[in-house]
Amino acid sequence: MSSTSPWFTLAILGSTILLTLYGETMLLPAIRDIIRDFDISYNTSSWILTAYLISGAVATPIAGKLSDIYGRKKMIVTILIIYILGISAGGFSTNISLLLVARVIQGIGISMFPIAFGIIRDQLPKEKLAVGVGIFSSMFAAGSVVGLAAGGNIIQSFGWHATFLSIVPVAIILWVII
Repeated sequence: MSSTSPWFTLAILGSTILLTLYGETMLLPAIRDIIRDFDISYNTSSWILTAYLISGAVATPIAGKLSDIYGRKKMIVTILIIYILGISAGGFSTNISLLLVARVIQGIGISMFPIAFGIIRDQLPKEKLAVGVGIFSSMFAAGSVVGLAAGGNIIQSFGWHATFLSIVPVAIILWVII
């Protein structure tokens, strides 16, 4: 990404964060449907979000260290591939165990955040850094809002599996651009 405009880099990395946060919150409107489809308790359904967050928390320092060793861009690309595999698996989950494994794999996408911050810090001129970080940080909230709104509409129209599958093409496009 070093040969591209810093603002283009910011837009692409911001889009990956928006997409990842969408993936985090998209299933929340479907919890009742998942409970019914998999015949699980409400307590068990809490693992759908928890598995995602725990795997992201564990993967973040590991990915950060690997990005220091192998390079930030290479790690963003690798993590995005893992994320795409996780969301694809989620779209084809037939039981709660497979869904939770998919969410763990998908949660690794959270580890992109600090790496992306580092890329933005390196790319933007010092006098524009605060603006860039502000724009980038706003993608966290935007992704959550989009996840709840779009996720709810997709679930109502096509079912909860479609929320996962709606992310795959966009994630692949972002991967190719990066």
